[in-house]
Amino acid sequence: MNKSHFLIINADDFGFSQGVNAAIIQAHEEGILTSTSLMVTGDAAQEAIALAKNHPHLAVGLHLVLVCGKSVLPPAQIPHLVDSQGNFSHNPTQAGLNYQFNQATRAELRLEIYAQLEKFRDSGLNLAHVDGHLHLHVHPVILNILTEFAAEFKIKFIRLPSEELTKNLKVDRRNLLTKI
Repeated sequence: MNKSHFLIINADDFGFSQGVNAAIIQAHEEGILTSTSLMVTGDAAQEAIALAKNHPHLAVGLHLVLVCGKSVLPPAQIPHLVDSQGNFSHNPTQAGLNYQFNQATRAELRLEIYAQLEKFRDSGLNLAHVDGHLHLHVHPVILNILTEFAAEFKIKFIRLPSEELTKNLKVDRRNLLTKI
């Protein structure tokens, strides 16, 4: 019996900056990186898309940005999610509570997730997977929205992180609530 084994090594934050893009491409070309997750709202997203198109063996997924970044939609359309400049909260715990308990925020969240998926589709790249900045995509509200959009956007894989909490806490106890 011939079994094929493989390991996916993924790098987040593709499109965040030119430096991050360069490091990801170098790790793919010279190392073992097989996959990356694109921030469609990142400052260097267009460069990342062009780089991905020149590296067809690099799988690219969507790295949903719903905290600590900018939105696709204008602030007036999603005022419960972003500030007047279109910036999401820098507090993932508070954002998660708002997603869970504020109906207006949940409705706007649906719109923004849809917009980010559309922006990825418009890039012309094949969607390898979906994950989220600071793993916020595993929030129950967000995960449910993603499953609703799975057929339309051909979402085949949603990355589910499995990290041992005690090791993370030994390394860095800052922002403890965001790690629980």
